[in-house]
Amino acid sequence: MALQIESIDDGTKACFGCYDKDIEALEDCVTCRRDECDCVKGELRVAKGRIEVLEERSRTHRELIDQLMACVENMEDKSQGA
Repeated sequence: MALQIESIDDGTKACFGCYDKDIEALEDCVTCRRDECDCVKGELRVAKGRIEVLEERSRTHRELIDQLMACVENMEDKSQGA
């Protein structure tokens, strides 16, 4: 009877040892995924900053085009009036 209990105890310990290894492997995977997510978040922040810069440049260029078009129209009006 004592051998059976010892055998069951050894089997239980071995089983929990396997579970511990599986849990450690899962924790490693989670850590790896978390690191990947942090990296992607950083890349997205950089991309968002670049998009904001490009949007600002686009607005500035649009304003310059509008100003130039107004100058051209003004010059056309003056040349037609002369």
